[in-house]
Amino acid sequence: MTNDDIRAGESLESRAGVPIAAPATAIDAAGRNVLAVDIFCIQCGYNLRGLARSTVCPECGSDIERSLQGHWLRFAEPRWLQWLRIGTLLWLVRTLLAISATVFPIIVGLLFGAAFPSWLICASYARLLFVILALLSLTVKEPVYSLTREPSSLRVVLRCSAVLIPSLLLLRWGVDRLAVGPVASGFVEFIQWVVWAVTQCGVLVLFRLLAFRIPSRPLAKATTPAIWISAIVCGLLAFLCWYAVTTWTPARAGAASSPVYTGLGCMQFILTAVDVWIVVLLIIYYRKLTAELAKARSFAARESTDAGTGADKRTTTAAAATVSKATQLHDRDRPWDND
Repeated sequence: MTNDDIRAGESLESRAGVPIAAPATAIDAAGRNVLAVDIFCIQCGYNLRGLARSTVCPECGSDIERSLQGHWLRFAEPRWLQWLRIGTLLWLVRTLLAISATVFPIIVGLLFGAAFPSWLICASYARLLFVILALLSLTVKEPVYSLTREPSSLRVVLRCSAVLIPSLLLLRWGVDRLAVGPVASGFVEFIQWVVWAVTQCGVLVLFRLLAFRIPSRPLAKATTPAIWISAIVCGLLAFLCWYAVTTWTPARAGAASSPVYTGLGCMQFILTAVDVWIVVLLIIYYRKLTAELAKARSFAARESTDAGTGADKRTTTAAAATVSKATQLHDRDRPWDND
């Protein structure tokens, strides 16, 4: 592990509140192999302060050394990393479908006039399916304890988006079928863009947090502008939809709405350019997660090999706890022996 890796971990610890690794001052200043600061078990959250690092957590029995290694992805649960990798691949396919939905209609219009192939409509529904599956995969709960609530809150937001996005699409389809009017349809479209802005930015924030845990500071830096540009463009799209709804009248339906829809088209093209950028980032994330998954599987194999040693550690810890409790009871019941 290089110094850049350590600095990347320190950056995440200070910015996002996610514990990465135990500080250098964790060991007793007297040179004893005992934790001198608050270090929480990565499995259950028990405070390990005062325990020897060669033992195990008295609450859940996991190795203390595991908690000292922190939240690097190479020490994470391999099954959870596999879900992250699947979610990354699904979101990559969704982004490619989104780009095709913007680019191909233009190409088809230039080549075939007004003809619009039915497979593009099927691609739109496939994109919706990939969105739902990707959000569910990316938000699988990590099976470890965390001091911060941020990833948990982000997980809830993205899971809610996985329900809201198809619900709003179905609502808009119903509004269009019932011919309620352009105002109602525009209002639903406004809500769709707001939800999509939250979803797109939330997914990119999740990937940025993972970049710090890889760790890869350049990848995290490259993700940050994509978050801000996505938020701004989706926000402008939502504003233009709201403006079109609030200013629409039957008399002004022709001329007044033309600049608005021109602006919507321009924002769509900018969003497509951002999606191209995101595709490049997702390919890098997928390769990084694949490498970290291989490291995590190797680490898990070494842990399973050391299972017998871990059982001996748990026996030693339990025996030490029993002796300590017996000593405390003896001192309480027979205080005259201490004189």
